[in-house]
Amino acid sequence: MDGVVIFSGDILLRWDVKAAEFITMEALAVRWVPSGEVQTRVKFTILPGFSTDLGSGLVQVARHLRADLVHDWLYEYHEGLSREEADLLWLDVMRQDDTSWWRRRARYRAVRVSRTAVARWEETP
Repeated sequence: MDGVVIFSGDILLRWDVKAAEFITMEALAVRWVPSGEVQTRVKFTILPGFSTDLGSGLVQVARHLRADLVHDWLYEYHEGLSREEADLLWLDVMRQDDTSWWRRRARYRAVRVSRTAVARWEETP
């Protein structure tokens, strides 16, 4: 059984030209039940005003919007998860959003070995 990620609604963003980032306009509640589990592991709300680069680039924004927004939030606020769990949740969202197997595996492997990702995780509480 694959993990399940439940979103409270649609994502509403605005583009901040000066910061070159997207800003969330409304709260978005997220709940994750990991693969092999029946209980919710974590629930959190991405708050309005959160800035995100959506995966450090604009090429695949629409395809990875939910996954990258959640991943950026978790790298900033952790929500009681380990870095590995945050990356697995991200992987589950990509799967649910029909990201191809090879693309989600390539992205997942890249972030798992990225020194930049490790540093970003460690610089926030």
